[in-house]
Amino acid sequence: MKKAASNIKKETPLSISDAGKYSYEGLRAFLLAALSAMTLFLNGDANHVYGDHQIVSLFWLFFAGVSLCLVSMRQEPPFFRWKWFDTAAVLFFLCFFLSFGVNTLFHQGSFRQSLTMLTQWGGFLGMYFAFRTFLCSDKRIFGMILVLTGLVLGETAVSAYQYFYEFPKNQAEYFADSEPVLQSNGITTPQDRKLFEDRLKGMEPIGTYSLTNSLAGVLVPWGIVIFGLLLTSFRGNVRRTPFLLLGMSLLPILGCLFLTRSRSGWIAMLSGVMLVLVFPFLRQKLSLQKILISLPVVLILLIFGLAAAVSKGGLVTGAVKSFGYRLQYWESTLSMIAERPFWGCGAGNYQQIYTRYKLPEASETIADPHNFLMEIASNTGLPALLLFLILLVNVFSAKTRRKEDSGLPQETRTFSDDVPYFAGGLFGLFAAFMESLSCYAEILPPHFLIGTVGFLMGTGICLPFFRVSNVTLTSGVLKIALAALLINLLAAGGISYPHVSLTLWFLLAVTLNHSMSPEKVTSEHQKRLLRTMAVFFGLLSFLAYNVSYKPNSEAQRLYRDFQFTAASRPINTNISRLEEIVRIDPWLTQAWLDLCGYYLVERQYRQDKAVWTPKIELAVQKTVDTSPCSAAIRGSLGDIFLENYLQTGQKETLHEAVKHYQAVTQLYPNGSFGHAKLAQASLLSGDDSSAQAAAKRAAELDDITPHSDRKLPAELRGTVEKLLKRER
Repeated sequence: MKKAASNIKKETPLSISDAGKYSYEGLRAFLLAALSAMTLFLNGDANHVYGDHQIVSLFWLFFAGVSLCLVSMRQEPPFFRWKWFDTAAVLFFLCFFLSFGVNTLFHQGSFRQSLTMLTQWGGFLGMYFAFRTFLCSDKRIFGMILVLTGLVLGETAVSAYQYFYEFPKNQAEYFADSEPVLQSNGITTPQDRKLFEDRLKGMEPIGTYSLTNSLAGVLVPWGIVIFGLLLTSFRGNVRRTPFLLLGMSLLPILGCLFLTRSRSGWIAMLSGVMLVLVFPFLRQKLSLQKILISLPVVLILLIFGLAAAVSKGGLVTGAVKSFGYRLQYWESTLSMIAERPFWGCGAGNYQQIYTRYKLPEASETIADPHNFLMEIASNTGLPALLLFLILLVNVFSAKTRRKEDSGLPQETRTFSDDVPYFAGGLFGLFAAFMESLSCYAEILPPHFLIGTVGFLMGTGICLPFFRVSNVTLTSGVLKIALAALLINLLAAGGISYPHVSLTLWFLLAVTLNHSMSPEKVTSEHQKRLLRTMAVFFGLLSFLAYNVSYKPNSEAQRLYRDFQFTAASRPINTNISRLEEIVRIDPWLTQAWLDLCGYYLVERQYRQDKAVWTPKIELAVQKTVDTSPCSAAIRGSLGDIFLENYLQTGQKETLHEAVKHYQAVTQLYPNGSFGHAKLAQASLLSGDDSSAQAAAKRAAELDDITPHSDRKLPAELRGTVEKLLKRER
């Protein structure tokens, strides 16, 4: 009786210090969940082009800095201690700064896009330390897993809405009257039209993103986490309902992954499931009950895989074709790495630099090499790739911590523990929607509403499982989820997309935390180090705000307004607005390009022509300086001057057009369009030999490409053929 009485916990009133501790922890949990929800829900597929969502990266940097500062001052468990692999992570990110500096110094790539991506990768560093410093106990880890699982289920809800309602409706509207849709999307060329129609015909859902591979990259690791939790936590004497509900949450994830038709995602998911099954078997814990749990998941995967293999031309046929494209991308990327082994081309510059190495038969000018190893090496250099691999090796080789030796509090979770995470996730969804309204990649109101409902339902379904007292989270499951994500990234790419990278850095940080016992920060050296890093993050966030976010966001806002209203305003008003934009952000290439066109038009109709010539020269120089490696920008300059020549007959504008088309053929040597335009301009200038040489190369490249949407337009091909006949 005494023994029983001694085990009864006495209820003591909560002290002021305890209340402060819990409110402090709850606030950090709320903010971490909100930032995670914003990152996962926002579309980051084209951040490098427009600089969208940089504010989220700044929040991550600031949050990480504050967390490190607080950790150095507070001594309540669970503890965080700086380790050598944290230094490796910092060095990895410093490689991006080095690459940015070197490429800026030698005028390689777009300064604005590089700075945007530098800020974004800085946000990834903030993610890593935000998770490392806070998620030091199973209690907190489960709170974040609950929120992130709910967010992923919200994405599946949006995807279902797209597949069953939105996309069929868009198809019907487009094929009934295509011109208004093409105009609203800014599609003018036959190539862009074909690409748009191909994507419209493809019913694959994309969630709140732009690419199906992005959605698959988000789905895969969380499907593995859910399956791993089910398999490792199931006991014969537990209530079945929570496990059944969590198992039900796997169905929309698997179904949505099937609808994306992502081969890399499907292979990654199947590999992860098999690894989860093998993992307990190696530890001799694979019981009959667990086999029965796993059988439905394996059968669903096999059935969906078989269905995909026999539908729409076959999964296998499509996979072979897609892999052939990947081989072309990788061959070009390896050539790029061989020429820039130490600092790469700079994050954000890959698409511009890629055209120099693109094969004649390659399908498109890609934004990344569709392989995370090559993406890191080509963007930042081989030293950065080595540091990242060291980090991965350390994660996968870390020993699983025994629960009884962890030193972590093992309190039973209550509903109040999850409230900050749930509220933060809900707030983050709303904040993401509001942030997107000021960006190019906007979250549509129906997507926000359906995603929010999906989040609420998803967390509601999963919540009972996390109330079970013997839920087990092993490092093995986390490692397998990370491995599945990396398998997907090997063929799909996307490590630089925030919504994909969030899961990567979460799993890295949590696996490291879960694999070691926490240590109290006692040495002054550790405290000074943590405070130094806190100052470092604070300085980074300050610089990123003033140099990257503030000028870019204000200039992009004005430029979007200019685009919507330019057609209805006089030329001199548009010139004044563009001049204001480039004063705010002198690195905005498109604004300088537009200014060049307007200046040429003004000179054409004004008497004081000599006044406009220096302005035109300045606009051209700034356009080239802000994107020195972009074949597309130089081609646009050539088009502007060629059109002006056709209207005015001024030879100097024709010579300028020829100069820019020559630059295009150097920046994109295997592009038929640039050679054809050079042939056309050279013919008009009277340089028949150059015109015939360019026409010959254009015809060769046009014949090589097997892609109909990459063929020369009929009119341009006709010009090339006439030149070739003249040569004969």
